[in-house]
Amino acid sequence: MYQNLRKIGGVIVMPEEKGGRKGNKGEKVIETTDSFVERFAVGAVVTVGKENIVIVEFLKPVLSLVGKEDGRIIGHRGELRPDVRIFLPYSVAKRLRDALNEQIKRVEEG
Repeated sequence: MYQNLRKIGGVIVMPEEKGGRKGNKGEKVIETTDSFVERFAVGAVVTVGKENIVIVEFLKPVLSLVGKEDGRIIGHRGELRPDVRIFLPYSVAKRLRDALNEQIKRVEEG
């Protein structure tokens, strides 16, 4: 199904005849779904559930100002809270692991 996909600069593209938005010569950009979300995460928790389903919870910081009763602000406090939970079949989790390792290696090599 996805054998004709190519990755160019972090964007997955596919041939024009497969559908999608027009991209570079002979390619189209894959559109996102209506439920697509982007989040900034500062942490992740990974666990394995029943039937080897890998569960990844992405964490985001939640900060609050702290003040005295007279109204003076004395600082802030925060915590990490789960923001997005993704369930991945084992085979998809392994491909994600490999893709992350490849991208991290590229960053580290400069």
